Amino acid sequence: MRRGPIQFFALLFPGFGLLAACTPALNWREVQPAGSHLSLTFPCKPDVAVREVAGLRQGLAQCDADGASFVLAWSELRGSDAGQAAATPDPGAVDAALRDMRASVAARLHATAGAPRPFGVAGMDARAEAQVQDLEAPGPRHARVASFARGALAYELVVISARPVRAVAWDGFTGLMRLSD
Repeated sequence: MRRGPIQFFALLFPGFGLLAACTPALNWREVQPAGSHLSLTFPCKPDVAVREVAGLRQGLAQCDADGASFVLAWSELRGSDAGQAAATPDPGAVDAALRDMRASVAARLHATAGAPRPFGVAGMDARAEAQVQDLEAPGPRHARVASFARGALAYELVVISARPVRAVAWDGFTGLMRLSD
């Protein structure tokens, strides 16, 4: 028996529904944005932008998946010679930069910050301000933000969501991070 186009599509559409149900919301992939000296997993293909500001390189990798935004930001730290990136920046300046990175996310979201906790990545510089914090903002919006440094680079990781950041999302994003030369 010959079927017409309507019967063909009527049989095909339920198959699309089953296919969509099997598609994971978080499609994890390893990414190493150019200039970041860091590889980590993103749940989607991030948009990456790198720019130079006052002679220092800054970068941002960001994507949205499953109702959340995943962000990696990195920036060269200024040395004692103004306008130059430092191989080993002033420790006080590094701690201030890490603190400011977390505070700026909280300010942009108009969020209340939870107590900071230690945060670590193999190969990072040991810093008291290498920390992770949970943020709660009006809306409701929730975020988890971490900052750490290695040499002349300061890093910030952020997950922003309408619901509390799930451990599986945060662990997937940060769990396989590796610093490289």
